[in-house]
Amino acid sequence: MFEEIVGIEASVLKFSCSVFSGPVAKHSHGEGTYELHYIPHGRGLLKADGRELPLYGGCCFLTGPHVEHEQIPDEAEPMEELCLNFSFSSKSRSSMAEAFRSNPFFFSPESGDIAPILRLMQLECGRTDCPSSAAVDACLVLVLVTLLRMMTEKVGRADALPPIPAGRSAIRIEEILLNEHADITLGRLAKRLDLSCRQTERLLHRLYGKTFTSLRLEARMEKGKMLLQSGEYSVEKIASILGYSSAEHFSVAFSRRFGMSPSKFAKSGIPEL
Repeated sequence: MFEEIVGIEASVLKFSCSVFSGPVAKHSHGEGTYELHYIPHGRGLLKADGRELPLYGGCCFLTGPHVEHEQIPDEAEPMEELCLNFSFSSKSRSSMAEAFRSNPFFFSPESGDIAPILRLMQLECGRTDCPSSAAVDACLVLVLVTLLRMMTEKVGRADALPPIPAGRSAIRIEEILLNEHADITLGRLAKRLDLSCRQTERLLHRLYGKTFTSLRLEARMEKGKMLLQSGEYSVEKIASILGYSSAEHFSVAFSRRFGMSPSKFAKSGIPEL
């Protein structure tokens, strides 16, 4: 096994730590290139591999060659990310390299042993006293072995939830979003369901295939349409009712979703969008 690890012919291309100030546009990586993402803090949405997955503190995911992906941070809880770009030599035919080639996308709700290794790599990459490429390479080997074990053993399965009747949970969630969309938070929803925030995100994804942020936005927008159609409220008043800090914030969200401003929608008399 040691000889096989030594012969993986993998190399670190880039290591970065950042906090998202806005969405990361859809992109992909070239042949032989992989990107490991670890989210220590914050929340957001990942669109990759034809799916939408919630991002939150403690999760990680791998995007390989030609896997298109984009990340949308939650404005209220911007995401921090440790990101490792690495590549395999096209000549490498080890079983480890082949395992990654056959699994170009992997998501885990829990980072397990990946997090401390990436923190160690971050420390090594930032050293100005006696920097060591050998130490960074050793961290890469640990990352690859750990990732391979996670992919093989399916550590942190997304269905690891308490046995809560899905139908009853859905009704409770929908009632809360319908009546409390103006000020509901993930933490409050989790408390009402007697779950952790992470378990709540998983439950929402299982039931609806969407994140808490997406569901709350949908509830706000549908209520906003109804209030605009009534003609009884100004855009400023509707923004306040929906929990937005200003009419401008509401208008931007509404326009992004429906392709027209709230004022134009109200004047158009369109019954549905």
